[in-house]
Amino acid sequence: MAMRFAGARWLDERRRRRLAVDQESPETAEATAAVDGGETSQVQSSRPATLSIRMVVPRSAWAVLAWSLLLLGACDAVIAAAWFQESVPELFRSAHKSVFGVDTPHAATWTASALLVVAAQLALVIGWVRGHCLTDFDGRYRAWTRVAISWLVIAGIVGTGAHQAISQVLVSQFEFEGVWQREVLAWLLPLAALGASVILVMDGEMKTSRTARLLLWLSTATAVAGLVLILEPTVINASVIELSPHMVAFLKLAAMVSAPALMVVSMGVFLRHVVHVSPEPAPRRKWRSKKRIFSGEEDQLVE
Repeated sequence: MAMRFAGARWLDERRRRRLAVDQESPETAEATAAVDGGETSQVQSSRPATLSIRMVVPRSAWAVLAWSLLLLGACDAVIAAAWFQESVPELFRSAHKSVFGVDTPHAATWTASALLVVAAQLALVIGWVRGHCLTDFDGRYRAWTRVAISWLVIAGIVGTGAHQAISQVLVSQFEFEGVWQREVLAWLLPLAALGASVILVMDGEMKTSRTARLLLWLSTATAVAGLVLILEPTVINASVIELSPHMVAFLKLAAMVSAPALMVVSMGVFLRHVVHVSPEPAPRRKWRSKKRIFSGEEDQLVE
């Protein structure tokens, strides 16, 4: 029996393998349920119904689409408020300008931070559902805990404006002048490294859902476009900037809100997939599976 579970490193992974091998057949389970159903029907009827994750997460793709459009519509309202605040300033008071303004995007910052917190919570739920999969022998569901922690860290940085404070400290300490030195060394390089590592992990875990992966990379492309505007605002044509001086700031605001919104939609679509379709992890690459088989054979030879 020990040789059958030689490849597992963790105790819960070995338990998963035993459950996957020793679980009873569907016919036996149905027969047992039919025999015991008459005896326990009265007891079960008196118990309150438990709330299942399947009841919370909508099964219909149309329901997920409706919730996604509602979320994107709320984010578009924040972006539109910033646009109208610059286009029709007489409709807004000074207090509204300080919240929805393009140069002082407090509402956009709060929205982006809240969306990242929601993304972290969805990552924890996905990891919890994936943790009940009996075929996840490697414990790959733990990667979603790392994703959740990363989104919470980025949400705290965005919500508190810590990256701007770090930029000011570096400017005063090392006398950086150019935006490349100030922004890249202060927060763009660490944030890009953290974000890229999280995106790669999520891309590997979302291979079982094409729609979720498409939305994930759409969110990534939006975030990259916003970073490009921060480093190289001259990519916008000068004639466009003359017509609308706040165009660059508005596009950066739109990217800051749209990227986490698309990320939340992507994770919501993947949550529906793991709850109602299949919680099994995506298959690994061929060279990894061969390496795992080879290591398992070595363990058996040693024993």
